Amino acid sequence: SEEVNQEAIVKKNAPLGKMVNNLYPSWMFVQLENSDKMKKGDTYKFIIDDEEYAGVVMKVSDSPRGAVIRFSEYVKGSVENRVKDLIWQYKPTTKGLVVPVESLRTYGEERGVYIVSRQIIRFKNVRIIDANANLAHIEGIPEGTLVVLNPMDGIEGMAVKK
Repeated sequence: SEEVNQEAIVKKNAPLGKMVNNLYPSWMFVQLENSDKMKKGDTYKFIIDDEEYAGVVMKVSDSPRGAVIRFSEYVKGSVENRVKDLIWQYKPTTKGLVVPVESLRTYGEERGVYIVSRQIIRFKNVRIIDANANLAHIEGIPEGTLVVLNPMDGIEGMAVKK
């Protein structure tokens, strides 16, 4: 950067600085030890300076090993500090039905949920894709299927009134 003389005369239409308007979205090369599981178009979560950002893989590179990531928003501080440490959350975003964890039940050896099919409550085995303390992503139930959110023991086969 240059020192500016406070008493300098600026001519009409002379440039005073450069406006940077390409900060959104932020693009970064993320160096990784193992990028084998990453694919172009996958979305991942990254934690940078205690802030969580979502980023889409635009290109995977073998040398240097890593990926070009386009973040969905401006990454704070990326202009001042061009090299940052980050935490990569390895799980890509998932697709599936989201249910409260309380609706998951074990029936025999199977893990699943109770659904309503033709006005009868049935147990349906599901695959749990991802879960946290409150919600679970599940796979194995068609979209639009009614799920019993607070099932009690012994409800298999019960009739449900419309």
